[in-house]
Amino acid sequence: IVIDAGGRNSKFKQWFRLAGAPVVSEQNSAEIVYYTRHYQFLPGNEEPPRSSKTRSAGDLGYLKYGVFPGDSGHFAVIICVPLHEKNLHSYVKDGEDFDRICSHIPGLKPWVDSTLSKATTASFGMGNIKTVWNHFVKNGTPLALNYFAIGDAALYTNPLYGRGCSTGIIHSHLLNRVFKNHDDPVERALVFDQWTERELRPIFKASLNEDKNGIKRAKAVLEGRSSNRTRGFKSQLGLAFGDALARASQEQIHVLRGALKTFNLMEKPGEFLKDWRIRLTILRYMLMGRNKNASNRIVPGPTRTEMLALMEDDKAA
Repeated sequence: IVIDAGGRNSKFKQWFRLAGAPVVSEQNSAEIVYYTRHYQFLPGNEEPPRSSKTRSAGDLGYLKYGVFPGDSGHFAVIICVPLHEKNLHSYVKDGEDFDRICSHIPGLKPWVDSTLSKATTASFGMGNIKTVWNHFVKNGTPLALNYFAIGDAALYTNPLYGRGCSTGIIHSHLLNRVFKNHDDPVERALVFDQWTERELRPIFKASLNEDKNGIKRAKAVLEGRSSNRTRGFKSQLGLAFGDALARASQEQIHVLRGALKTFNLMEKPGEFLKDWRIRLTILRYMLMGRNKNASNRIVPGPTRTEMLALMEDDKAA
């Protein structure tokens, strides 16, 4: 038995192609580049307090950002930039400019203050970010017997969502069940494919939808349009529901716990919405009005035009 845990760069796909059995892949680009820089607090300093005005993670439309705290005062800051934002790309590649961008975002400014912390690495990027699903069964026939790809070797999503390790663990448990319950090589391949589809496809679809929504928001900002305006009652209802859910998650602990079960893959996406108490809470928030819910979602920070102007002023100075 061969278990391919070689990750997204596994050589097996190439070997299958050379052997005349190419792997069919679903691939969708997230259309972003992911930049990271690591820091450490100076002696005597601690993590700054979070609030609605200083959120340590958020989406400004033209970029996403987040802070990942670590041990011994270390932390990392990520900035995700759409592919079409060429000027921002040139800035986030440079360590000093990376810090300048952070200093203009209220949620990041207290973390990168040079009197409180110091950078421990340069800014480095990760591109070619995709949502990928590789198929090892074609028309009911396995491409190979006694071969099983798990984790990123089989499928992966945008690393921004932090689901790779969790899906790999789920996938390995599925394979263990296959080995325990089935002996025939063909049956093992088919059952593993079916169980993978059943358990991991909902996670894959949820991640893909998040990517598509992010792409739409970024393009709307680039074109000067509001990403909150959509055509059709169904789309408007979907946005209203999302805003109500986001606000309820911030203010109601039972809604937050349900949402975190999905976020941490303790259950399939959306399962928590079957709870009647959570549904009634979200409905109550929807009845409060979308404007109030939407304003609670907005992350403080400069607009795209303002950020570019600020960076140009910084460079000139």
